[in-house]
Amino acid sequence: MRPRFAYLHVPKVAGSSVSSALAAAAPEARRAPYLLDRTLFGGFDRFDEVEPVNAASVWDSSRGDLDTHDVVVGHFSLASLLTGFESSEVAMLLREPRARLLSHYSFWRGWDPPTHDGWAPYDASQRAVELEWAEFLSDPSIAAQTDNLALRMLVGPDPDIPPDDFIAAAALDDLAARALHRQGSLGHVDVIERSECWDRLGAWLDTTLDMQRVNVTALASGPPIKRSWFDDPASNAVLHERTRGDRLLWSDAGGADDVADLVWSQHVDKIVGSFEQPPTERSSATYPTADGPDAGQTASAGRTTARRLWNRIGGRT
Repeated sequence: MRPRFAYLHVPKVAGSSVSSALAAAAPEARRAPYLLDRTLFGGFDRFDEVEPVNAASVWDSSRGDLDTHDVVVGHFSLASLLTGFESSEVAMLLREPRARLLSHYSFWRGWDPPTHDGWAPYDASQRAVELEWAEFLSDPSIAAQTDNLALRMLVGPDPDIPPDDFIAAAALDDLAARALHRQGSLGHVDVIERSECWDRLGAWLDTTLDMQRVNVTALASGPPIKRSWFDDPASNAVLHERTRGDRLLWSDAGGADDVADLVWSQHVDKIVGSFEQPPTERSSATYPTADGPDAGQTASAGRTTARRLWNRIGGRT
């Protein structure tokens, strides 16, 4: 395995599966004990009130330099990772941005109360439970979690990226250009919709990854998610703005634009369709939602169609 590397885990982009595989491959003594930095929290700073085990997982510079660790894996901004690694030592995977954001929303809605309470008074996950889809997308207090997240993690902190508000439309193109430049400097970037994604990541790491489904999004878990929410033009326009910059990053990393709408519509069908089934017919199985090694390769006919279309179009290597 590579002697030193960092994995920039964009939430709901298979990072938990990668983390599990790396935990099995890299000795614990080499790995940083932190799971994330403060990027996703926006302006929140009341970590002394968060459940201690969760607060202890959040890194900031007061906890020491990251260069004392050989392996860092988690929800870290590139700026944080560059305090301990060269950009060529950083890997990142991306996912079709609308599907990623819906998976994040569904994942949070499925948390049980103790899991939400473990992060209180930070309440972004609870907002997902309380708000319908359009309201969730429009809440500036959780913009650090919902607004062009991959772009924020690559470029932030930056004066044009407000911690508790949305990026201004006038600033987004310049930020996206800078994010593309920084993405191009990384050692390894790929999209998880690509069938050989895991083999390519393993080759870069110089190891074989034993990928398992971890932290997957459960079907029909939490308050219902309704199909009508995704047929609303106003809501879809907001979704476009929340993911416009990240879509450029995904495409640059190899995401096939011809496949994007199909991936998105099938993800909506999977999430919404599970709630439309009678409770007695709902499967207890979980749906990988591109969060595990079988992403894009489930047994469903629709998912198989997407996989065949992706293989026919191909992606940039």
